[in-house]
Amino acid sequence: MNPVYVQTIPLPDILRKLGLIPAEQNTTAILYRSPFHEHPTPSLQVSLADNRWQDSYTRNSGGSMELIQSWLLHQGLKCSEAEVLHWFRFQIGYPAMSKKFDLPESTASDQYKIAFRTALQERSLLRYVSEQGFSYEQAKRFFKQMYVLNKPTGKEFRALGMRNEEGGYALYSPHLEALTAPVSVSFIRGGKNDYERVYLFKTPFDYQQAVKFYPSIERHDSIILHAYGCADHAAAYIRGFGYKRLYTVFDDSPEGKRATKAFHWLCSTEVHLVHRSLHLDHS
Repeated sequence: MNPVYVQTIPLPDILRKLGLIPAEQNTTAILYRSPFHEHPTPSLQVSLADNRWQDSYTRNSGGSMELIQSWLLHQGLKCSEAEVLHWFRFQIGYPAMSKKFDLPESTASDQYKIAFRTALQERSLLRYVSEQGFSYEQAKRFFKQMYVLNKPTGKEFRALGMRNEEGGYALYSPHLEALTAPVSVSFIRGGKNDYERVYLFKTPFDYQQAVKFYPSIERHDSIILHAYGCADHAAAYIRGFGYKRLYTVFDDSPEGKRATKAFHWLCSTEVHLVHRSLHLDHS
């Protein structure tokens, strides 16, 4: 977690986590009982304009980092920068990117049920993945052939299935993109395994197209979202892993642009993680 980002976390949210409620409040400031001493008179004033606090009793002041550092010290706990960041990561965490950036919710479809799966062999599906740039060997690496029941109609059809990290599947066909429970992302381990870069794509077809133009992508880790609403699932595979550069390879749709902004913001919450955006020509 980046200390610069921590200083942007609203102080009222932090104080609420500490069990404190406002004693007085107006449009510019909030007054609290101080968490640094036992004096009953409220003495901690929070300025909403600059997210700063000052305690008239102890004469201390600061931002979000200094608040928790002082609180840990008052509790007799370790209060180094590392300890403060540890507290924020596990007690406050991060806001959901899907809500913060208005990404469409990604849920498992109730309409489809996987009957069973086999190795990829259906000619129409082989033709479909070939049109998407996959060789047969590559397609076997990524996909299973799924026999899917459309519950409302009672009819069965076949689709490509890519397993995600939680054991669910993303279903693809020329006429379908759907998710089965549990919903998550698919992680593709790169050959170098050095945490230098991580690439993010919406679909496996975007990944394959990008590899054509940038073969070096295969040397690094990649994450397939399957849906932009799975951004927060991807974050769990990025935060704290020490990646230095994060590349988003999304389309120019409104959702794709918001997802790009979401991961740019995510990079700002991490130390030494730089965001870059690559564009794919889908014409």
